[in-house]
Amino acid sequence: MGTVWIAWATSAGQEPVTIRAQCFHFEGDRAAVQAQTVAEALKGMLAQVRAHPE
Repeated sequence: MGTVWIAWATSAGQEPVTIRAQCFHFEGDRAAVQAQTVAEALKGMLAQVRAHPE
């Protein structure tokens, strides 16, 4: 329980899309897992923006 896959995709103009996926194992009830999922997804999005600031 609490296994979640999150994927992030980036593309700059005509470049091919780059996809990164990661598996997470969260603890807690459904609401806790959902909250942790949102937090990790946003952290991943922020990392993508920082890596590709165009």
